[in-house]
Amino acid sequence: MVYGTAMSAGDSETMLYSSHPYRTMYLENSAGARALFAASSGPGDAPAVTAQVAGSTNSGPALYAENYGTGMGVFAHAFNGAPGVRGISSSFAGVMGDDGGVGTGSGVTAQIFNAANTSSALVAVTAGSGAAVTATGARALDVQGSISLNRSGIATVTYPSRSVTVTIPGSSLTAASMVFANLQAQTDGQHVESAVPKPGTNTAVITLAKVPGTAKKPGSTTVAWFVVG
Repeated sequence: MVYGTAMSAGDSETMLYSSHPYRTMYLENSAGARALFAASSGPGDAPAVTAQVAGSTNSGPALYAENYGTGMGVFAHAFNGAPGVRGISSSFAGVMGDDGGVGTGSGVTAQIFNAANTSSALVAVTAGSGAAVTATGARALDVQGSISLNRSGIATVTYPSRSVTVTIPGSSLTAASMVFANLQAQTDGQHVESAVPKPGTNTAVITLAKVPGTAKKPGSTTVAWFVVG
């Protein structure tokens, strides 16, 4: 049995109660249209639909959707610049995706269909000191295509110097940071001798084995560099 009642006197909100062990409400549309449409048209920030699990020992989801066809279980579309889906958790993941233990697909997939869109398919930002993205497993990271690192670049060592100082973006360089550098052109007898991080100035000094060129024929050598940690 399902019945509706106002939350309190003069309250226009309606609650549904049920003693059914599985569901309170079941909706079906045999014509292929929406089984449920909810809208919030008034001012403020009230959601059109709210789902809540009130039992402190209940481990089930507040909202459950399943699709036996070829479509999605949940679809959300925001028209005015807000996220289509936002998840908040006080002690766990705001949003979690998995294969249910028996599936073969990805836990989470991010995709951009507009070829002219220059935005990232997936953006992770943290205001804390932890990593914005943490990956674990047999293969923590699989990159197919090019990769861009903001703490990387090209530097040129010019005669009569045999070293160049590069500035590292940000302010997170430490003594444990690892700087890698490599020549961008083959030169007999020339190689990178060292790449030393300088945390105090947030720079790194890249030193070659010898000065590029001579006094009669000054030269220059280009190196590529990047920082890990």
